[in-house]
Amino acid sequence: FSNPKVSRLNRFAIDPQLMLQVQKDLRDRNLDLIGIFHSHPNGLAVPSEFDRAIAWSTYSYLILSLDNDEVNAIKSWVLDKNHDFKAETIEISRK
Repeated sequence: FSNPKVSRLNRFAIDPQLMLQVQKDLRDRNLDLIGIFHSHPNGLAVPSEFDRAIAWSTYSYLILSLDNDEVNAIKSWVLDKNHDFKAETIEISRK
């Protein structure tokens, strides 16, 4: 990253070639990629403008809020037709 305010400490990115390879590998195994997760250390589990700018409408975005390396919130988001994030309900199934 060339901007000193933008670093791996406050941004995430997925290499497009890697993403394509993962999608192909999953498709070959009859599996679907349904979401992407990342954390917001010392921040809220709410998508940032950067998150929105790089998001795809086909995936859910699970964001973990961390405080001193402890998870204090987990929320899931999906883009609507206006490219705005809307909260999703998280359902946990225990077998």
